[in-house]
Amino acid sequence: MWLPDKSKSLVKKDAALIDRDYEDLLFLDFPILFTGINGLNDRIVGSFVESQNGVESYLHSVVDDKTYSKFISREITYPQLLEKAYHLFLLHWTGEETPSVFLLNYNDIPESYKPDESALCPDIEVPPSFDYEAKFDGGLADNHQAVPETISKFQNKFAGLLRTPFNLDPLSNLIPRVLLQAPDSSEAYAQGSLKIQYHIELEEKSPTLFHAPDDYSRFVNNYIAYCLHNLSDDAPKLFEEQSYGLENFSNLVKEYEELVGPSKDPEQRRTELKNNLIQVARKLGDITSIIQDEFKQLVVSSVRESNALPLGVLDEEFGQEIEEALLEVEDKTGKKTIKEDDLNSYEIHIYDLNTDTRNGKGLMKHPTDSKKLMKPSITISGKEPLPQTKYTESLHLDTFIEVRGRATRTDDVIKHIDIEFETEA
Repeated sequence: MWLPDKSKSLVKKDAALIDRDYEDLLFLDFPILFTGINGLNDRIVGSFVESQNGVESYLHSVVDDKTYSKFISREITYPQLLEKAYHLFLLHWTGEETPSVFLLNYNDIPESYKPDESALCPDIEVPPSFDYEAKFDGGLADNHQAVPETISKFQNKFAGLLRTPFNLDPLSNLIPRVLLQAPDSSEAYAQGSLKIQYHIELEEKSPTLFHAPDDYSRFVNNYIAYCLHNLSDDAPKLFEEQSYGLENFSNLVKEYEELVGPSKDPEQRRTELKNNLIQVARKLGDITSIIQDEFKQLVVSSVRESNALPLGVLDEEFGQEIEEALLEVEDKTGKKTIKEDDLNSYEIHIYDLNTDTRNGKGLMKHPTDSKKLMKPSITISGKEPLPQTKYTESLHLDTFIEVRGRATRTDDVIKHIDIEFETEA
């Protein structure tokens, strides 16, 4: 059955019946819009639609983390969420132990029950917390598994991401200690996922007038949510005059100024944040490339009192968007980007490769600095299987191979190569 054993707790506001993961998104005298987690660890979003002749009617949808994250960040409307739901029900409840349940499609919802097309989620403030959850879905995570080397790389990269807000100069007096935390044993291996939890502790280099910890955690939560939802769209515009028209970025700047205080130079705080966010974009690109080969997606959540609120989702689509955004940023900041028309030969070590999507990452010798390596993203053409080819040989044997492809360069540094698949003789 798709509904949780405690489905009644999602349709009736009764203190004795409310599941601990139940929460109101909009509540007057009763829950109008609500969310929760069912017995299968699925995200539930529902709404009250009618009360007539002693019968209360509710819409009850099962949605994925990405859809829910976009909904609570007001990127999509409630009708769009219902259309994207992979299970949608109409519940009629008369006060009995179990409601009457009807499976339906969005187009089957009676017109009088359909929400307004422009209905958005009410504004939600992420509860301040220094606890975070990274949940892997799909691939090996379906069996609660992961390759140790992949998890090791991910843990370090993700910890670096959590430290990045504290690289801002006005916060340099703070030392963020990012610690791994043992998740609740009942939730660490939820159905079809694998979770890692983190905790941030702040230390001061020298005694100062220190804000309350919640002030910092609230900023970091909103900062991460902005990066996961808005940065790929905003990044190319941050270095233009139109950055003042970016509502979400301007809100983040305002919150940053409230935290650290204004500067004599009115542009300084905006500039500090812009440069810092570009660092984050690169880190997010690296993290996405690490997870793509073994998992479908990574859900990043803020955790408060065992309740996880998704801040955003990293997947293949996100990785492509952030990569394109970074290329635009480099072009707008004066760097010259050239895409080759002709095929050329390159020596490359492929260190990350998703054999399904044919996307990955590689290492190449830097053209002018022998102490540096270039780290271009790659795409391999064709539909032929990649296992047991020279491309996976480079991955598994940690070796350089020769490939033919078309490179995208920024100031002579190769950022991407479209590799032509070659059948070995």
